[in-house]
Amino acid sequence: MSTIYFKTLYPAARIITFEPDQEVVKILKKNIKAHDLDKVRVIEKGVWKEKTELDFIISGSDGSSIVTDKPGISKSTIQTVRLRDYIQSEEKVDFLKIDIEGAETDVILDCQDILYRIDHIFVEYHSFVNHVQTLDIIVTILKNNGFRVHIHTGLTSAQPFYHRRTRLGQDLQLNIFAYKDSN
Repeated sequence: MSTIYFKTLYPAARIITFEPDQEVVKILKKNIKAHDLDKVRVIEKGVWKEKTELDFIISGSDGSSIVTDKPGISKSTIQTVRLRDYIQSEEKVDFLKIDIEGAETDVILDCQDILYRIDHIFVEYHSFVNHVQTLDIIVTILKNNGFRVHIHTGLTSAQPFYHRRTRLGQDLQLNIFAYKDSN
């Protein structure tokens, strides 16, 4: 859906998508064809801090992830690409959307010294129960690269001292909007 949205707003944009879940790839390709979108490249691999193979929990929706410490969940193996290689190949990136279900901190850490090439970044931050939270790392890297940060809530607990809401093993999900201040 985000590919359709951004191509509607910016018809001349060149978009590169990364998607390892084959069920989602089918829908993505169907949407690209149905909306006659040009300059959209689909890379059927996951994004990671290196080119490798990883265990992957496939949900067939927007919840697939490389977090593999969930017992009883069926896993598959996916190929990954190093996002850094794609950013480095561009002189400038207008917008980078990172929604990689828990892998965002590792990938941003790997790319931190080349984020100057990017004007706008959206990061969907995921905090998993029984894992160290890394929101501070992401915000610090963005700040150190000259970004202004706005954070919107996704999954939160209204009363976390009393009841902690969880979904798909997550106890917090935030949407981070970061942009270079032109002033």
